[in-house]
Amino acid sequence: MATSHGSGEAELRITKSKPVVVPPTGKTYDGLYYLSPIDEILMGPLDILFCFETDDEKRTENLCETIKQALAKVLVHFYPFAGSLVMGPDGNFMVKCTGEGVSFVEAVANCELRELGDFMILDLPKQRQLVHAWNESENPSEIPLLVVQVTRFQCGGFVIGLAVNHCMCDGTSLLEFMKSWGEIARGLPVSVVPFLDRCILKPNQPLETDEYNHDNISAISVDGSNVSSYLLRRDEQSIFKSFSFDLQKLKQLKKIAAMEDDGTIKGTTVTDFELIMAFIWRARTKALKLNPSETSMLLIVVDGRHHRFGPSIPEGYFGNAILITGCECSAGELIENPLCFAVDLIKRGLELEFIQSLDNYVNYIQFVKVTVEATRTELQLDRAFVGNKWSRFLSNDIDFGWGGPTQIANACPQKEVVVVHAQRKDCMNKILTLGLSPSDMKAFEEMMQLEMGIQTCT
Repeated sequence: MATSHGSGEAELRITKSKPVVVPPTGKTYDGLYYLSPIDEILMGPLDILFCFETDDEKRTENLCETIKQALAKVLVHFYPFAGSLVMGPDGNFMVKCTGEGVSFVEAVANCELRELGDFMILDLPKQRQLVHAWNESENPSEIPLLVVQVTRFQCGGFVIGLAVNHCMCDGTSLLEFMKSWGEIARGLPVSVVPFLDRCILKPNQPLETDEYNHDNISAISVDGSNVSSYLLRRDEQSIFKSFSFDLQKLKQLKKIAAMEDDGTIKGTTVTDFELIMAFIWRARTKALKLNPSETSMLLIVVDGRHHRFGPSIPEGYFGNAILITGCECSAGELIENPLCFAVDLIKRGLELEFIQSLDNYVNYIQFVKVTVEATRTELQLDRAFVGNKWSRFLSNDIDFGWGGPTQIANACPQKEVVVVHAQRKDCMNKILTLGLSPSDMKAFEEMMQLEMGIQTCT
């Protein structure tokens, strides 16, 4: 099967083999596997590309077989991937662990990997070819948990394209899976055995909603539909663009925010991610032309494994362990105040003092799920968006024998999710990707050009 996409004078053509099912090499658990409330909230497609560059084509002659054999072995450790979604006896989704396996597709491209350019800059018709498309369905139980495509390029480089159901893992868990898979491919033992018992995040008592009268989650509690927008739905009416903040632009942004030379605002340390998200929050609100009295919301994805929350989540926990924290204010207040005002709101939203134990976290994710289910039909997507940081994906720990990934890309962007990540491991540039309607994107591009002199990446 061949597909093609024209890009300038070059044309990408990919020939795919028929998918094969790769089962675990050993016997695994046979039964129903619990999914936590946060797993169910995030159910939907997550398509990720891991790009590996090499100029030695001969060294990669047995590439697909090596990766496929390692996949069969790593599935013994991560056996839920080899099952399928079913509705459990309590009315919630669970994984039926059958040991059936994972679909695996071999593919060959007609060009060299470097001819495709920077994967951080979205080119969805091209990048979607590097992930094997599954039959999209309204029924979540029909969405595969994992599909793998390995595409070899003429130079010897290759791309591993994963179609993952987000209910199975967050970014941290996916990195651990990829690391373990690579270790096995290199003939090494798995360095971190996954912790598979998700029942540690199973609520065992009724939700006490009065625990959640906190400013930093008011955006969730006031309008939980904005959390449900994070269910990763494809929106064909949106267009997606990428923008680059290089060192000069970051310095310019810090000057606008009245940051000191030591990277602080009024004595408080501010990260590049927080600064960029504050600017984008204001620029996006302006572009959408919200009424001054309307509430504008920013939700931010935080890793619940972070040390600041205490030793709550066990090492190697396989699943979703994220927090979605929020901040909000009226559109007029956000736009009329200086940039440091938005930065301060974000800093306060990320404090998260109410998560001090595993019990706190379990109550939190139960609260979010209940809120989402109660407001799922009241979507007001324009007033809120989600900020996510992907810089940790570029890791040399992921190595199948040919070195670590040089690029990663999201082949399934969502309108409601703004992703910020480093361009490359050796580059300080930050790439921002977001989706908007065509008219809103035009206004946003004009805003970026007017306020920062930043144009769309091409």
